[in-house]
Amino acid sequence: MSGTVTMYSTTWCGYCRRLKGQLDREGIAFTEVNIEHDPDSAKFVESVNGGNQLVPTLLVSPKSGAEAVALSNPSLAQVKQALMGEHPPRRSGATERGPPLAQVADLLGVLAGV
Repeated sequence: MSGTVTMYSTTWCGYCRRLKGQLDREGIAFTEVNIEHDPDSAKFVESVNGGNQLVPTLLVSPKSGAEAVALSNPSLAQVKQALMGEHPPRRSGATERGPPLAQVADLLGVLAGV
């Protein structure tokens, strides 16, 4: 099973541009969702960041099939660790790890109208 990365971002976010460049250079594929154009995605970002629209927020499903995790403003190293199914350490000032996969799946189902 291959891992997946979804990046929730905005056009004006410098941290998002930096992380996108790093992911591209490392050959890590990702899907980008602009929360300014997708209100449901903005709600998801708020749900995993204590009500804040913090970007970049990434939803990472590990290659092993382990539980998906939401990461807020992660480093490249944290993204790589999450893809490997490891629990990335928190960066100073970063939010806690995102909710369990079941909660994320429930919310994504709501966002998708399922």
